[in-house]
Amino acid sequence: MHSLNSILARLLEQIAGYNTTLRKTVQPYILARIQKEFPKYQLNFDDEIVRETLAEHVGSLPIIAAYLHPYLSEKVDLGKVLIMLAIHDIGELKTGDVLTFVKPIEETEKEKLAAFELLHPSYHSLYEEMELGETNEAKFAKAIDKIAPDLLDIICGRTFTETRLMAQAKWQREDVIDKIQAKKRPFMTWSTFMTEFHDLVIQNLRDSN
Repeated sequence: MHSLNSILARLLEQIAGYNTTLRKTVQPYILARIQKEFPKYQLNFDDEIVRETLAEHVGSLPIIAAYLHPYLSEKVDLGKVLIMLAIHDIGELKTGDVLTFVKPIEETEKEKLAAFELLHPSYHSLYEEMELGETNEAKFAKAIDKIAPDLLDIICGRTFTETRLMAQAKWQREDVIDKIQAKKRPFMTWSTFMTEFHDLVIQNLRDSN
């Protein structure tokens, strides 16, 4: 049985972790504020000041999931999905973020072990369910997690996104958008709506400046 003090201490530690763990994605609204305040700022994709925090990523997912959920024809328990989205990246508090396009299988296993250390045991089965991706809830949660960075990429624009992934994934510029779509499409095909919606997202990314 954990004491109240230890529960509070671990919670504060996790809040700090979520707000200091950085993802590879650039946070476009932070970047815009920096460029407004410091017009001479030269962007480096590895600059910590412009990168999305894990808290920002995880915090955006329920907004996207709740917005898209009513359009699904499949039966999906949204409450269960929201819990999955809240816990699915917790392992990165220990392992850090690795770009999804180049993440090796062993890194996923490390994240899972770290997640089980950080999560209350009552959440282990839900974490496993999302990782297996067999239920509609797990499939929807995975789709939302994959589509969220694409929405930020639309905001940043095609040229920016291509340049970022040329630097981070070592892709050729002409391949970037096709590779994003190819790697994420398998997470959408369980749902006609999610497939068509992601196609629209990718088309908007292609058409963005």
